[in-house]
Amino acid sequence: MPDQDKDGPPPTTSGPTNAPAASAREPVLTDSDRHLLDLLKEDARRSISTLAAMTGTSRPSVKRRMDRLQARGIIRRYTVETALPKQGQAAGAARGVDALFTLVGRSGHYGPLLAALRQRPECLAAWAVTGSPDVFVLVHCLSVTALDATRAHMLRHPAVKSVSTAIILDGWRREDGG
Repeated sequence: MPDQDKDGPPPTTSGPTNAPAASAREPVLTDSDRHLLDLLKEDARRSISTLAAMTGTSRPSVKRRMDRLQARGIIRRYTVETALPKQGQAAGAARGVDALFTLVGRSGHYGPLLAALRQRPECLAAWAVTGSPDVFVLVHCLSVTALDATRAHMLRHPAVKSVSTAIILDGWRREDGG
């Protein structure tokens, strides 16, 4: 019998159906596949143990799912994105994107949210404030794609109701605190 995880194998069809056939370019993915892919897009260096804990499944189940996604060509590679410029690219082009996120919360207790933000290396600073919005977060990402993934991650936190993004175009920052 083939390996099965808690979600079972990917859906298959037998016999005629009224549903249109999936195109070769649009593979059929389960919700668990999509969730695992989202987690890997956020951080492809996460261990299988960490992914298992985050998805609520066993390590062998996550490993089988990843192997299956690789065999199907959905996961092509795991990569590292660096702040170093690409060959022939100006050094300034590798600086990345700075943004200020404003978060509206669901409650008045932001300690756990601030603690979670502190764990994200792209979050440089965060402040819970009076009024609305409730929290400001200063973020530095290497790309707009990474910035968008960070925003999506914040929006999934149970204490967050909404997130607005303001990309920083220009400015200054006092480094010495004075």
